[in-house]
Amino acid sequence: MEVLSADNWRNDVVHKPALYADLGVREYWLFDPRGVRSDGGPRLQGWRLHPISGREPITPSASGAFRSEVLGLDLFRDGRKVRFRDPETGEVLPEYTELDQMRRAESAARETAQARAEVAHARADAAEARADAAAVRLGEEIAARQAAERRVAALEKRLSSGETDTT
Repeated sequence: MEVLSADNWRNDVVHKPALYADLGVREYWLFDPRGVRSDGGPRLQGWRLHPISGREPITPSASGAFRSEVLGLDLFRDGRKVRFRDPETGEVLPEYTELDQMRRAESAARETAQARAEVAHARADAAEARADAAAVRLGEEIAARQAAERRVAALEKRLSSGETDTT
């Protein structure tokens, strides 16, 4: 893809397609973001290049997008930008700044989720420690109760057998 400027557009439109065809480049795209062409050519255009037959123009669809067979994507002009769209899903691929923002947002969300998971893990550990301590206390209380019941049973047995000495 050549991005045209006032100084180079004629060379890019006239001479470079044949050079790229000779090099084996299969598609050649011109993008004129600022409208510098004085020949009235379109802001975005593409050709399929053939070393023998030359260049064949790529016709835009009704929406104005061009299908790139090499990329498997649609190209379209969005103001001073060329955007790419997945023809199967219709999804417009994010440009670099959008992708960078998406990555930063994803990273921030991941960090927040990690922090929440660490807090939840700490709370779970604390709850488990409290449950363990309660289980120990319960075990101690059960053992003390059983010991007291055994003592009461022993005393009742002594009383029922007529023993009066409690020492």
